[in-house]
Amino acid sequence: MRSIFRFTYPNMLNKLAIIVIYIFVLAIPCYSQYNLNTMLFNAKLDISNKKYIDAINKLNVCINFNSVNYEAYFYRGISKYYLNDYLGAKQDLNNVLNNFPNLLEETYHYLAFVKYNLGDFNDAIIDLNHVIEKQSKNAQLYIERAYFKLDKHDYKDAIEDCNKAINFNCLNENAYLCIGIAENEGKNFENALLNFKKAIEINPQNENIFVRKGITLALMGKYTESILDFNKALEINEGSLFAYYNRAEIWIKLNMPDSAIKDYNTILKYEPINSIVYFNKGVIEANKKDYHNALNSFDKVLLLNPENIQALYNRARIKQIKNDFKGALSDYNQAIRLFPYFTEAYYNRSIVKIKLNDYHGAKNDNILYNMFSNIDITRDSLQQVQDSTILSRFLKLDANFHSVDIKYQDTVSIGMMPLFRIAIDQTDDVKYYQQTSDSHCLNKSNLAIINMTPQKKYDFLLTDSLYALSEKSKFSNAIKKTDMQLYNDAEKDYNDIISKNPECASAYFARGINTFLEAELLDLFTEDKITTINTTSSNIVQQIHDKYLDAINDFEIATHLDSSLSYAFFNIAFVKYKLQYLEDALDSYSRAILINKNLTEAYFNRGLILLQLNNKLEACKDFSIAGEFGLPESYIIIKKFCQQISE
Repeated sequence: MRSIFRFTYPNMLNKLAIIVIYIFVLAIPCYSQYNLNTMLFNAKLDISNKKYIDAINKLNVCINFNSVNYEAYFYRGISKYYLNDYLGAKQDLNNVLNNFPNLLEETYHYLAFVKYNLGDFNDAIIDLNHVIEKQSKNAQLYIERAYFKLDKHDYKDAIEDCNKAINFNCLNENAYLCIGIAENEGKNFENALLNFKKAIEINPQNENIFVRKGITLALMGKYTESILDFNKALEINEGSLFAYYNRAEIWIKLNMPDSAIKDYNTILKYEPINSIVYFNKGVIEANKKDYHNALNSFDKVLLLNPENIQALYNRARIKQIKNDFKGALSDYNQAIRLFPYFTEAYYNRSIVKIKLNDYHGAKNDNILYNMFSNIDITRDSLQQVQDSTILSRFLKLDANFHSVDIKYQDTVSIGMMPLFRIAIDQTDDVKYYQQTSDSHCLNKSNLAIINMTPQKKYDFLLTDSLYALSEKSKFSNAIKKTDMQLYNDAEKDYNDIISKNPECASAYFARGINTFLEAELLDLFTEDKITTINTTSSNIVQQIHDKYLDAINDFEIATHLDSSLSYAFFNIAFVKYKLQYLEDALDSYSRAILINKNLTEAYFNRGLILLQLNNKLEACKDFSIAGEFGLPESYIIIKKFCQQISE
């Protein structure tokens, strides 16, 4: 049974409140400095009230005003920590560590937890040791270090640290819980149960103790008793996903697959990106011959962990059973490409190739199957270790079992930030661009570039100079026609403007938007399988593709006319993503960011593409920047995808 150790330091916010009061009295009686200190103090209050995004916004103001305000970096770092943005927190806290000794202990303490959550257990312990050197009688610190050591599988030292805490007369259930977990991992089950019982005596409302006790009982073969403990944990906290997961494991052992699937579905309701659960659920469904749902489960696993060869192999076997031999062949090919020693895949692929009348290929696979079977026996131990290291990457499954509020289902849909559009600003509250040699373009009065994200607006400076009032009126009308989905009429107006003003970047930009929206509407109809009488579905698909390319062409012309047009590069990237030109889209988002380093949505969208390309580290760096710049959706993604990522 899989053990997952996670520990949250419970006294952080109390500690913060003390720091808030202490630093507030140091405010300098200068007006601008007073405002900044007030801003900083309010940010600390936001942190105390768990309003971390609000705190980051205030702290950004402090940092933008004074780039060496390391106190602001410290509080921004811990705000990111509580939002699970560990990469961003690490960057801010390291900045403090190197420049601001006043908060040295606190910084090391937070950095220890940041590194722990990034999976860097050794450095986490080193940082925590710095704190212990200053607070050698603090029992809580020894308990924290013990939990860090559990994840290093250093069970003997973990028990030693917990006993040190107990010797300080620390009546803390977490110390006994830690010892129990360590004893369990050492297969000293009776000792583990003894410590779990001591922990329960101290706090009978800690559901984690009952879950761990249930795991130990299950390992002892006492399945009925373990179920009672998991039930008790869920009675205390019905949002304990770890309890559901472990109870499902016991249902399987008790040959109750429907009960296991029910618990797995509960987890997925609140954690829809848990690939371990999808994998286990898929195995149960396949064994029940529920191949339709099993395929869906393995599809989800591979969406989250595209290189998992077990999921590829299982999906291939199901496709083979369902006589989808081409689909099975594709999955076997991918599994073998990832891990060339996958003997079972060669064997089953040979059978599929026979079904597809590829007798020569089947014969070759049989030869390879026999050859690699012998290699498995004779290969030297060093090569086996190397293969095991490689194989572990292809067996990886992502999971996060934490407690949730059972009232709220995770229904967040993760999608790209939409393209930028031109809109009419009725307030005239926009900036104007001064006249240049491009003297035949639109007057910018009443025009702004906005992203259609709710409550987000951008005043946009085009390099087009002022031009005739009559053209401005036609341009405004064309934009209105686009908004009314009168795409053909709008295109005629844009064409007329461009024919008279071929150097007008904004007209190309607007026509690109018009063409994209028309293509997107046709795309929606195609998805619903709506076709016209005179046009075949395949022709419509080609027409849509061509229109997307036309939109890209217009945006590119706009960038040639105005190389500072970051929003056009953003739109190029967005359309390329729509066409699944992922590498090209990455390049365009990067160019948009190069021009406008504050283009928050570009970081976010680039992060999503990097995530799709399985480059989690760089993706999470982009999400961290987008979150810091004020995009709250970033922290939802970070919480789901950016745990245990080391640089």
